[in-house]
Amino acid sequence: MRVLLYDGTVHGTYYGPQNIEAEEIIFRIISLERGIMAKTGATGITRIIKAGKYSMQGLRAAFVNEAAFRQESILAVIMIVAAVFLSRDVNGFNPLCFTALISGPFLVMTAEIINSALEAVVDRIGDEYHELSGRAKDMGSAAVFIALTYTVITWVLIILHVCTDLF
Repeated sequence: MRVLLYDGTVHGTYYGPQNIEAEEIIFRIISLERGIMAKTGATGITRIIKAGKYSMQGLRAAFVNEAAFRQESILAVIMIVAAVFLSRDVNGFNPLCFTALISGPFLVMTAEIINSALEAVVDRIGDEYHELSGRAKDMGSAAVFIALTYTVITWVLIILHVCTDLF
């Protein structure tokens, strides 16, 4: 749907729901043109609390709607427990080793959430194929792959070190 202002200038194409008022559509397009996002007006501790609430909503949405995120979350819990045991050496608990081991699962889950968000935005824009949409989705998938590769390499090296003392 093309949106024209009263002076006849085109201000963009609106892809959202068609059942909202024209004034709201114009406001949304002009806000996007100016880089304005919907702001809550909250400041200080209220803003932090609201940001935390939105983050929890995002985690819940990822867990409910994304099978890959659920699988990675379960695996992350198992890996964190295993990291506690693998992080022991002759001097006791090694926090640096523990941090290296748990960084992988957290990185994978972060990349998966970003990938899922990117895919949701691309799907929201439209169902028709576009080269840029495909490229964006592929790049999001590549980010998850890189995070998984980092995790595997880190775990293999630390397990070899713990089990064989070769390094």
